[in-house]
Amino acid sequence: MFLIIWRKRKIPLAWLLLTRQPVRLAIALAGISFAGILMFMQLGFRDGLFDASVTIHRLFECKCNYSPPL
Repeated sequence: MFLIIWRKRKIPLAWLLLTRQPVRLAIALAGISFAGILMFMQLGFRDGLFDASVTIHRLFECKCNYSPPL
């Protein structure tokens, strides 16, 4: 009985649940967007920190010489 009702339904249940409360949907989307922004900021800070820590080593124009201990 229930399978017949669900097959005849044109709009999926998930979409109905999302559109029934538009304020809640907007808040959820804002939270997901904010989390994405924070992740990209963290990646930017990490890359900036890495670039800042290697700038001194890039200025040296010498080959690395390794001499084993005697």
